[in-house]
Amino acid sequence: MKKTVHPSFFIFFVCLLATPLLQAQGPDAFGYTWKDSNDPEGPVFEWIDISAVGTEVMGLGDDNSVAAMPMGMDFRFYWSDFNQIKIGSNGWLSFDNVSNIASCFPILPTVGGPNNLICPLMSDLNFDNNSPGKIYTYHDDTPGDEKYIISYENVTFWTQADPIFGSNTFQVILSNADSSITFQYGAMDVDFTYTCTGSGKVAVGIENLTGEIGLEVFSGVVPPSNYAVKFYYPEVITLSITDVAPISNQNDENEGIFLLPDEMVTFTSTIANTGNTDITTQIAVAATVQQLDGTNIYLDVQEAAPLAAGESAVVNFSPANIDWAPGPYFLDVLTALTSDVNPNNDNNITELNVVDLSAETLTLGYVLGVNGAGLIQWSGGGDGSGGAGIEIEPPFYPTVVTGAEVGIAGGSTDGFTIRLFDDDGPNG
Repeated sequence: MKKTVHPSFFIFFVCLLATPLLQAQGPDAFGYTWKDSNDPEGPVFEWIDISAVGTEVMGLGDDNSVAAMPMGMDFRFYWSDFNQIKIGSNGWLSFDNVSNIASCFPILPTVGGPNNLICPLMSDLNFDNNSPGKIYTYHDDTPGDEKYIISYENVTFWTQADPIFGSNTFQVILSNADSSITFQYGAMDVDFTYTCTGSGKVAVGIENLTGEIGLEVFSGVVPPSNYAVKFYYPEVITLSITDVAPISNQNDENEGIFLLPDEMVTFTSTIANTGNTDITTQIAVAATVQQLDGTNIYLDVQEAAPLAAGESAVVNFSPANIDWAPGPYFLDVLTALTSDVNPNNDNNITELNVVDLSAETLTLGYVLGVNGAGLIQWSGGGDGSGGAGIEIEPPFYPTVVTGAEVGIAGGSTDGFTIRLFDDDGPNG
């Protein structure tokens, strides 16, 4: 808050009571700080209207989320890079596979439960009951100023007396240029009463992937209109992070492969030091293969060599001499390191599909029921440039493709186009 002359002291005092800022402006344990638009050195409220150029997010209701959406860019959040994001109806975003966060809401940060959060207005919001609320996303690829924007517009609160109470318009700006996060608040309805109190009612802030580090700016209070908060990525990181993860198995193109029934396969996994501290000891890496019912049919343990920060290496496992029956299996690779601060990324699962050579036509696909967490969702442009794809590598060549089948869970009434590309050919 800016205090200039003595006559403004009373107004300044009242504003503090009306919009309590919880912590000082940081830093948190990692080094993030924040400033608001009341600070002369803070952000200026400048709403970015993406309703005409952005893509509307469909499928949101009361207490739910949509599948992870590709952002079209990498964004650094704490010590990790992410290229897709989950959007929740209750005013939260996450880089983890969070399905829902409902009231009463946790304080930020909180160990356990959903983590890896960006919360511009985590509260009991509602897109059901004929609510006028909409969400738009937009990837602005301007050179030197690339950013991803998520706008919540005219979103209502859910209350027992009125399930579409009030109206709130706010947005999140993720800047690829400086890894900053900006919350902007347009017209907000601060007259919101609820059975939960404090952060259980409203929480505004950020939380890292372990739930141990974060900053909470507002608790129990709706941010004011025409207001902005900006989180600044630290210029110097003093916190030592040890974090190792298997980032891909077999290949870095997808999370599934096809095998022949008599195939002798050598499993591989790329192990990466995703922290900022050199790992000077051997890293234990285990690979298991499971049938669909969870029965283990393969186990091998190897050691990866020490890795410098940001470095990766491929681990080769013993050949799998398995009498494959046609059907799905799962390869699960797990890393173990005592000093690892983040257990959430210690395993990587790849689907193995053994084809049935007795069939007249082989169906190659990754479909094991309909699970919202495994669906592909994207922000598609009205010009047809948007979309999502998956690579399918046949288990043998030559191969003749006779058709394609895609299940559509929901989306635009404008229709869809299915295209098949040669991976190594023109337009592949």
